[in-house]
Amino acid sequence: VWLAVVLVGVKAYYLGLPVRTVTAWRDYLRDLMAITYVDLLFAVVIWAICRIVVALVDGHPLVSRIFSTTLLLLSGFCCLYAVAGVVIFWIFGGFLTYPLLTLIGDVRMIRSSVGAYLTGGVVAGLIAVPLCYMALALGTARWRAIAARSFLRPVLGAAAVLWILSGQAVYNAEWLTRSDRRVAENAHWVLVRSWWRSVTGGGTVQIGDSVR
Repeated sequence: VWLAVVLVGVKAYYLGLPVRTVTAWRDYLRDLMAITYVDLLFAVVIWAICRIVVALVDGHPLVSRIFSTTLLLLSGFCCLYAVAGVVIFWIFGGFLTYPLLTLIGDVRMIRSSVGAYLTGGVVAGLIAVPLCYMALALGTARWRAIAARSFLRPVLGAAAVLWILSGQAVYNAEWLTRSDRRVAENAHWVLVRSWWRSVTGGGTVQIGDSVR
């Protein structure tokens, strides 16, 4: 839940705050759903996979603790990369891909471009967002038994499904022709998918020499 909240919150930061009118807030919510439904789906898929793993390691306390710690650290990194992804989108107009990462090769090549966006607020976000996520995840872990016996879990599940379906509908209706439509992608999945395509050679143009 907290991972989904962070991913949606980062995209909300990208949109900024709307004018204080009911119509503006309604349009803002529609835009937010449109650019975050894939992020929410990403969080739901991670949750489903982890539930399966937890069921498999049930009865092995040491393995469960190792898995929980690993998951917490990976999710914290996902929060960090979500913030970095917005900065990368501001610079390149798209999220980082593996071919672009290999093409850059040297951070000094883009130091001036990146430096212009690394404001104090952005740096604070890169540090504070993953730390806040891990603090919330650890602090609310004791609530899981209560949530399992209450109406909270089905309500959150229904809200997630409604958000994903509504977001996809709004994106298809209003965002397909926008120049910044690629912000609706999930930064993590974009990088993993591009890496896999590069490894398998599917649809990737290879450059025979280094770019100077």
